[in-house]
Amino acid sequence: SYVSSRCPGYEPKLESIIRNSKCCKARLLHYFPTDDDNATEDDATNENDDTKFSNWCGWHNDHGSLTGLLPALYLDPGGNIVNCPDTTAGLYCKSRNGKTVHARIPEDAIAFQVGETMQIHSGGLLEATPHAVRGCKG
Repeated sequence: SYVSSRCPGYEPKLESIIRNSKCCKARLLHYFPTDDDNATEDDATNENDDTKFSNWCGWHNDHGSLTGLLPALYLDPGGNIVNCPDTTAGLYCKSRNGKTVHARIPEDAIAFQVGETMQIHSGGLLEATPHAVRGCKG
């Protein structure tokens, strides 16, 4: 594995933890639209201020090993799939050079981000992904 090839003496732990652990290994999240009428266009660019940048989930790292991510899905009140009504909504990640990236996962894909547990298990070789979520207005 990638980590084993770069960390002499590393013993693979993740597969064993997932296979043998009796603890919860996944959770499903859904973000509902916000009624945030106080948001302004300036808020969308103020990425270092949690209270202004993210109206759902401020900048953080996940505590688990891996987080599986599916593409965003927007529904109208009748349950029909519609285009995203707010182009600033969604997942934002910090790149390794500190830039903010609006993560857009293709419709036919699944993505993964590394959490703090994986960072610890890899001896810091893999780093947790700092990210935030902006809720959809409207």
